[in-house]
Amino acid sequence: MVVQLTKEEKEMLAGEHGDAKRMSMELLVKAAEAYNAERLIPIASCHLVLSFQKTALKAGLETAERFVKLGAKCVVPTSIDTSSMDFERWEEFRFPRDFMEDQFRMKKALEALGAIPTWSCVPYEGGGIVPRFGQHIAWTESSTAPYVNSLIGARTNRVGAYEDLASATTGRTPYYGLHLDENRLGNILIEVTTPLTPGDYNVFGSWVGEVVENKIPVITGIPEDVRPLDLRYFGASGAATGSLALYHMPGITAEFRTVEEAFGGKKIPQRVQFGPEELKRRTEKMSSVPGGKMDLVVIGCPHLTMEGLIDLANRIKGRKVKVETYVLTNKVCKDMATEMGVAQIIEDSGMKLNTGCCAWSPVELCGFPEHFTVMANAGKQAWYIPSLLTQMRPGKVDVIYGDVDACIDAACKGEA
Repeated sequence: MVVQLTKEEKEMLAGEHGDAKRMSMELLVKAAEAYNAERLIPIASCHLVLSFQKTALKAGLETAERFVKLGAKCVVPTSIDTSSMDFERWEEFRFPRDFMEDQFRMKKALEALGAIPTWSCVPYEGGGIVPRFGQHIAWTESSTAPYVNSLIGARTNRVGAYEDLASATTGRTPYYGLHLDENRLGNILIEVTTPLTPGDYNVFGSWVGEVVENKIPVITGIPEDVRPLDLRYFGASGAATGSLALYHMPGITAEFRTVEEAFGGKKIPQRVQFGPEELKRRTEKMSSVPGGKMDLVVIGCPHLTMEGLIDLANRIKGRKVKVETYVLTNKVCKDMATEMGVAQIIEDSGMKLNTGCCAWSPVELCGFPEHFTVMANAGKQAWYIPSLLTQMRPGKVDVIYGDVDACIDAACKGEA
């Protein structure tokens, strides 16, 4: 398919607006051809995942620095995803010095491009951008796409690294996938027939990601007062185990008010149920070991925002942990938590606030034994830690999944 370009886009592709925009347009046109997109569309904002030095590696760092040297700038509001380390406490968390130096170089480059230093996987609650209903955007990071598509009703695909930088510096993205009305309709109905606790939304999301594959689920049986925090965990878990980027809960999420609307008035092509047995089996599958001693507890994936930090402080107040415990958040929320005294309560327990960092990079980089066990309150980490990290480092990493209360209890006892 020949991608139709506007006059300005043709000028960018020809290099008339500089080499950085030329390279960006070349990438976007090739991506559009691969996606069978007939054209590019303007976007209102962007979210960059090239920030994560652990996966960006030297190639990503050199690309970002090259764009700076070429005079590139973000032409739409652009937030930055997580770092691979805490910029302020990297030594305390035992990050290697050479890795620290590369991550600081990446920080300098992205901020020189004009990106907003949110350093968070929840930029809409960390000083970044909140898109509005119907806006076309180009956001990376698996957990942001389900949230902004579903709860806000903005429109983005799960954009990858490098393509995100190209979109940020041109203000364009290929017009395909979830930007199109017809691709946002549901094509599988999931009926929830069992009550869900806050921790169960991670489990449910993990199950949904595998079941729906690349389909758009329409979900019933969720109470109208479900917390956005729980849906954030749900979406992140589903995006980890599958390709979940949009779901509809009629009457709760942004786009459709009824099941009939969500299917475009057409016959429901597939129907499945999530009941007590599915919940039990999936909960058991979330852990690679059933319990025992752990070397690390991780809370906050996606990043805890103020709601989660206040809740955690209320639960941990007056208690002491016996196991190294990381609480992940962004700088905006950490600063507010510090001003409110919430951060002090958390750290008085022995937990450590890890700011701006993704949960799995400390697990890989920070000097833990070759064989060790992590307990996590996030379905996303319960999936990634034993699968990805066992491939990326020597030895084996086991995971125990539990909700926040279970993680607190285990951290205080020293075992689950």
